Amino acid sequence: MKDITIMKKTLSFCLLGLIAIGAFAANPKEKKNTKPNDPAIIYSLPKTVLVVEVEATKTVQKMGPYYNYSERYLALKDVVTENKTTWEINKISIRKKTIADKNKTFSLNSDPNLYVSLTKEGVICGINTTAPCCMKPAEKNSYVVKGATNDDDFFNNGVLTEDQLTANSTAKMAETAAKQIYRIRDSRLNLITGDNDKIPSDGESLKLMLKKLDQSEKSLVEMFAGKKIKTIVTKEIEITPDKAMKNELIFRLSGLNGIVDKDDLSGTPVYMTLTPSINDTPQAVTEKKENKFYYMLPGTAHVTISNSENKFLEDDFSIAQFGSIQALPAKVLKNKCVKVKYDPQTGSLISIEK
Repeated sequence: MKDITIMKKTLSFCLLGLIAIGAFAANPKEKKNTKPNDPAIIYSLPKTVLVVEVEATKTVQKMGPYYNYSERYLALKDVVTENKTTWEINKISIRKKTIADKNKTFSLNSDPNLYVSLTKEGVICGINTTAPCCMKPAEKNSYVVKGATNDDDFFNNGVLTEDQLTANSTAKMAETAAKQIYRIRDSRLNLITGDNDKIPSDGESLKLMLKKLDQSEKSLVEMFAGKKIKTIVTKEIEITPDKAMKNELIFRLSGLNGIVDKDDLSGTPVYMTLTPSINDTPQAVTEKKENKFYYMLPGTAHVTISNSENKFLEDDFSIAQFGSIQALPAKVLKNKCVKVKYDPQTGSLISIEK
């Protein structure tokens, strides 16, 4: 009986061990540090991605159903006379994102005196230190709309009276709508001047009544003058530069669909020119077999974005892949007390300290 109890405990212990091993294997991407007992250290230097953020305004204008009678009944001259949709670029900005550079991935034998901190993508961010490994989250071609409006809900028919709804002609409907506008204006004036037997006793009720009158008048006037609705749209486009670019098409702006892909011929083209700076610093030799840790001296690039009429952006940006690879001195890594911090965005060194 005692042997059976021992066997049960042993079996339970083995099962717990298998569960723990399975849990570790299920989440390999959560490992951020390469420990000294690992057989090899594999790390990457970063690559810069330019995230072009385009903000545009969509303007939809709709004719009011009574626009032909706007001057006759309300003396309005500046009214919408055609249904139209237009797009205009407000601004273009660039932010940087970082990915692991597959062409700058290195493997070296494990050293018991070293451990390496990596981002989830495998980009090095520290040696012998648990430095924060922060990289901006990936967002690709997001499409954000602010202030969107259903084009079918432009005019509020809830303010129409029974006479307007049952009128047998547009002219009659326009006439009754105009009369209602003048009645609303008279009512508002009487409330303000006190020439009304039903003036509310408190100020809040008066404000509420005046607000409702203003809203009703606005909705009725729009049926004559028409209406314009503006919507702000933002789209992000990722570009990973590997060489110079001259007037390279990156997207188009369509009068109907807004910010569209560069292959959509319905839109007018927007171009990018990117001119890398010349980095004369010699590259470190990376083919030798001895263990080395590398870092980047990032390069820069002058970027402009424009169309045939406007220049939307002109600025300089640090670009990791346009830089040169450098190697840490071997003597630095022999001291296990030395801590090295990298910038995971550029691959450059932040600090070397004991």
